[in-house]
Amino acid sequence: MAFDIIFYAVIAMIVVGALILSASGNNNIFGVQYYKVLSGSMQRTYPKGSIVFVKTIDPGELSVGDDITFYTDPKTVVTHRVMEIIPNYNNSSQLGFRTKGLENDHEDKDIVYQQNVVGKVVLCIPQTGNFR
Repeated sequence: MAFDIIFYAVIAMIVVGALILSASGNNNIFGVQYYKVLSGSMQRTYPKGSIVFVKTIDPGELSVGDDITFYTDPKTVVTHRVMEIIPNYNNSSQLGFRTKGLENDHEDKDIVYQQNVVGKVVLCIPQTGNFR
C-alpha cells in the first residue's frame, strides 16, 4: 500500500514536471525526452494520447524488437518498432532500421538512418498527453 502511494506520487510529479516544461517549450527531463502519442499506429503498446519517454541511445545498441522514436523530417517524430537492422545501409557506413507501427499492415516504406534516431522508448504513461 505505501509502495503504491509512493509510486503514483512519483509518476504524478513526473507528469506535472513534464506539463510545466512543455508549457515553456522544453520536452527534456534529466536527459530523457518525451512526446505525446498522436496516432494509433502503436495503439496496443502506446495508446493515442499517451506520453512516451525516450532515452538517447547509441543506435549500435539497439536490437530488433526495440521501440524507437525517430525523425521522418525536421519537424515530425514517429515511434515504431525495429523489425530489422541493416548494417552499412546503402553503402553509407550507417545502420538502417526497418520499422513498423504494430497496428499497421505493412512495415514502414522508408528505412530510418541511424542519424535520425532520437532514442529508445523507456516509459509510457497512458492518456497523460490529453492534459497538455
